Amino acid sequence: MKNFDYMKYRSSILFLFFAIAIVFPDNCDAQKGLIARGDRKFQKFDFLQAAEIYKKAVEKYPESAQANAKLADCYRLMNDLEQAELYYALVVEEPGADPMSQLYFAQSLRSNGKYDVAKEFFETYSELNPADQSGKKIAETMELVKLMAEPNPLYQVELLSFNTAASEFSPAFYGDGIVFASNRAKEFFIKRLDLRTQNKFLQLFKVDKDESGKFKNPQFFEGKSVNGKYHEGPVAFNRNESEALLTRSNYTSGREVKGVDKTVHLKLFTISYSSTDDQWGGIKEAVPFNSNNYSVGHPTVSQDGQWLYFMSDMPGGYGSTDIYVSKLTAGVWGTPVNLGPEVNTSGHEMFPFIGADNMLYFASSGHPGLGGLDMYTSELIDNRWTRVANMGAPINSNKDDFGIIVDETGKAGYFTSNRDGGFGDDDIYAFSKQGVLITGVVFDPRTDEPVSNAFVELEDGRSVLTDTEGGFKFNMEPNNKYIVSASKEEYLPEEMSVNVSNTPAFIKIPIQKDLGIVLEVVVQDKVSKEKLRDALVVLKNSATGQVVECKTNGEGLCVFPLEENASYQITGSKDLPDPNKNYLTISTSFSSAGRKSGSTIFAVIDLEMVEKGVAIKIDNIYYDLNKWFIRPDAAIELDKIVKIMTDNPTMRIELSSHTDSRGSDKYNKDLSAKRAQSAVEYILGNGIADNRIVSAGYGEERLVNNCSNGVQCSEELHQDNRRTEFKILQF
Repeated sequence: MKNFDYMKYRSSILFLFFAIAIVFPDNCDAQKGLIARGDRKFQKFDFLQAAEIYKKAVEKYPESAQANAKLADCYRLMNDLEQAELYYALVVEEPGADPMSQLYFAQSLRSNGKYDVAKEFFETYSELNPADQSGKKIAETMELVKLMAEPNPLYQVELLSFNTAASEFSPAFYGDGIVFASNRAKEFFIKRLDLRTQNKFLQLFKVDKDESGKFKNPQFFEGKSVNGKYHEGPVAFNRNESEALLTRSNYTSGREVKGVDKTVHLKLFTISYSSTDDQWGGIKEAVPFNSNNYSVGHPTVSQDGQWLYFMSDMPGGYGSTDIYVSKLTAGVWGTPVNLGPEVNTSGHEMFPFIGADNMLYFASSGHPGLGGLDMYTSELIDNRWTRVANMGAPINSNKDDFGIIVDETGKAGYFTSNRDGGFGDDDIYAFSKQGVLITGVVFDPRTDEPVSNAFVELEDGRSVLTDTEGGFKFNMEPNNKYIVSASKEEYLPEEMSVNVSNTPAFIKIPIQKDLGIVLEVVVQDKVSKEKLRDALVVLKNSATGQVVECKTNGEGLCVFPLEENASYQITGSKDLPDPNKNYLTISTSFSSAGRKSGSTIFAVIDLEMVEKGVAIKIDNIYYDLNKWFIRPDAAIELDKIVKIMTDNPTMRIELSSHTDSRGSDKYNKDLSAKRAQSAVEYILGNGIADNRIVSAGYGEERLVNNCSNGVQCSEELHQDNRRTEFKILQF
């Protein structure tokens, strides 16, 4: 388990309930009954009431892992992540805690701005649930998250004055104003409460601008088919605002329709504007893939009206909710297509918006972000969504940020956030964009470590020093090209060209330490050529005997500084957990003679994976007819066995010789035994101890094909059977 101060969190809760715990002795049946009462509320999505009941269970039984976990889940689902963090801290301490609790704890920590601790628990989650490596990926980008958390001065963000303590979210352009969803208005006729939030159901409101460009007071969005009994919104209008796509709860004839999971899901509907009646109406289901058993919602339509993007949790996705696209053909929206793993993750992707330039904006909890939902962009390149980029602060925060819309210039728009400093719940913000923020990191490619205090300069003269994590940032003009250079004393300078688009970008600049003469060793699997991590490379100075060791990085790379005019031996090895398989250690020699400072020597070590007891053929071992003496050409091949055994000093092998089927069985047996023994004696004569090798002559007992006695075969097939092999008895 990670080095994390659980007691800091445990004491904050147990102190409050310690006295109560003494007064109420543990009663298993009473505890189960209390939790069961909470479960009944939870199953009805009445998280507020469920939390009150679970809290009583925690007060009476503070050591109850079940009660703490359920209370933590309630706070998470009510988006009270500060309280969720406190209780998940207790849950993850319990032996055998559900890996999802580790993930929820990490997400809560991240949303509360505790990025370093969150990183540890994202890693823990992926260790406990290796099938989902999203936690590890997020942990790997946590340093980038810190950079994204610093406000980008190119963005100006304004909290709009018409927000209230209720929730206002998901604006849509309409006329010179916007339409949004809200549960705000007590004065309106919707009196029922949503048990999940204990708030009124969402309805649509519109707000226009006055002559000075300021927003007026919002008005109820009128229409004979709009704003019914249950949730309404978000909404999206077509370009001429004659039709709207509306997300609403699935109900008919005033009654909710539940799926097989007993949940009321969302559906997409269309409403049309009647110029004759001057109102919206004529509601009908918008898409043939609506379902009672999963949700379809959060619509956005491309400028040409041909492509519908939406959110859904339909079967077959990558996570909790994914983003899909559908094409309009002959007036009907076609089969949805998932945008794929470049956009969708194991988390939530939702609230898409397709810009005038076909840039996709969306909210996600699964990509690396500041916490909660963050907003991202993605571009369609070669029919594939790619270049997913976090929009960074101040567009994003460590709370939920979503529901962004961008005007046709790509420079301004609106979004939703429940960040600190607002009116209360979700609020709508306006933003304008003055330029593009480019963030980056300077790193040493030989060690993968960041380089602090490196000098980073743009060709226009602006410069910064990298921070302790090698990070830097510049504000750049969009649709422009920049040359960025990085340098530091004792490092070789480097520069790169950066093409700046309309979205924030992250770049990495490698600068290598000036080590004089450098040896770069790559260790890889001999057959697959896969680069091997954590292989051991040993460099030995042949004259001084000095030894330097290195474990390869993820690219199979080790880097060593060398002396001038020196001779070296390098040895590569890697152990495997399987006792019957291993990589053969291999060594080679080289010299730095004639090399000058600043030059690099490259070496590749191919490690061969072998298996105990499996025969390995030695090629090109030939004997004169009916002879067993070692010829010079055979000696060359046997020298390779000598080297393998020298490089692997604990290895024991069996060396065997085989004949073809021609000749008598006894003659072949005797001849092969003599040949095998002759080969063994050659190897022993080159310094290998006699207890490390045994000989075996199998004659024609182990043919590799069907060329047995009496079978007519070509000389090539007979040659296949005349062979020398060795197999490993002990590593």
